Amino acid sequence: MVKLDASRFRYLSNDDFRVLTAIEMGMKNHEVVPTPLIERIAGLRHGGTIKILSFLLGYKLIHHEAKNYDGFYLNYPGYDFLALKTFMKRGHVNGFGRQIGVGKESDVFLVLSPVKEGEEIEEKKEEEDGVEKIIIDKSLAKLEELDDEEDDIYDLEHKSKQVVLKIHRLGRTSFRNVKNTRDYLGKRSKTTNWLYMSRLSALKEYAFMKAIYDTGCIPVPKPIDCNRHCVLMEYVKGYPLYQVKEMKHPRYVFRQCIDLIVKLAQYGLVHGDFNEFNLLIKPMSEKIVVIDFPQMISTSHPNAEFYFDRDIICIHTFFEKRFSYIIKPDDEEYDIYFPKLSEIKKEHSLDVHVEASGFTAEKSKEFDEIMKEKEEEDNLESNNEEVVDNNEENKEEELKLEEELIGSDNEENTSVVTGASFTTNGTRRRKKKVLNEDQIKELVKRDFKKKEFSKSKDIKMAKRNTQKGRAKTKVKESIEPGIDY
Repeated sequence: MVKLDASRFRYLSNDDFRVLTAIEMGMKNHEVVPTPLIERIAGLRHGGTIKILSFLLGYKLIHHEAKNYDGFYLNYPGYDFLALKTFMKRGHVNGFGRQIGVGKESDVFLVLSPVKEGEEIEEKKEEEDGVEKIIIDKSLAKLEELDDEEDDIYDLEHKSKQVVLKIHRLGRTSFRNVKNTRDYLGKRSKTTNWLYMSRLSALKEYAFMKAIYDTGCIPVPKPIDCNRHCVLMEYVKGYPLYQVKEMKHPRYVFRQCIDLIVKLAQYGLVHGDFNEFNLLIKPMSEKIVVIDFPQMISTSHPNAEFYFDRDIICIHTFFEKRFSYIIKPDDEEYDIYFPKLSEIKKEHSLDVHVEASGFTAEKSKEFDEIMKEKEEEDNLESNNEEVVDNNEENKEEELKLEEELIGSDNEENTSVVTGASFTTNGTRRRKKKVLNEDQIKELVKRDFKKKEFSKSKDIKMAKRNTQKGRAKTKVKESIEPGIDY
């Protein structure tokens, strides 16, 4: 698990960030950036790049490798600091807060953002007044009891407000073992880099979120900025839907979820992961806010209908288990709660607009190809493990077959005429199987293949040793007796 220690950010100088940027630029063409190249790109006036590299290595912002040559490459914490530095330069972040969420592909933090002049800092009346209409199950998640000062989004004394920083971290869990056992980065150093994939994922989510927010019809957090693998968005005062134990109007919330799925389809989009973990509910108004968009696809996608139906089933399953709310086929509103993608009329082409708003078609295609390659490599590894297991089982069966058919020469002597076996004491034993011609041929073929394999293996090893200069070839020549050369 990657931990971000923001307290170390204050100890980094401009030269430190210059070296981090140099490593990032070098990673466009190198898996491990050579040290001389880092010095050349950084271009520090008085030198000192080696000293800064050792300092960054102590903070675990970079990783050192000297397998083939001496070089460095960025870790996730170093990439996080570069993104935070950019947000601070742009005036979007001036303080770092606590972590409020963690997932298999991202970490979510609260950060402080300066309030600009003329910006409204008063919340909506429906969220200011009234009583909360939901009950949170604290056993499902550790929720901190916030007092009035911490629960307030705006800090009027320091003229700051709370915003959400989402950091994408692809490859942290799903493909960790695969990357350790198989070398992907040797073939495609650019596209198989997890930092680059996380950047594509963040850019895709920001593009979808901005396009959806601009419509004003679908409730999503307001996107603020995007840099590298981080997305900055507004803070929504609400709870994840899976933490809600009871609510006053479950039918109203259920209908909201179905309408949002249909609304997205009318705009030409399918969420793809529409479930209780990616939905926020406001405690007083019971309104739903949609989050998490990297997996969103167009309705023209070949598998769009499958993902659309899966989103509908996920919502039905949650409300059926948590609130015992079941829609039966006899109900009048059955067709409303079970819509079909083929029957929904596409009113807007938001999917086309998204491709033109930052996440281009080329980057979308590249991201999909990378994810397919990861799945294929994962499946290939599992298949190789099965093949190894099958080979071991076949070897065990061969050994058992040889033991049963050949027997032991020390304990018994087999009669060639009768086929009966006798022990050393002369007592008669049970008759064993006699080898037929087919079985004898199979054993001969196996022995021949083993010898040929070992012979070819020795030849390859000898060639390899001669090429590397690790051993000298020994040539054996047969000399006839009595002849002197």
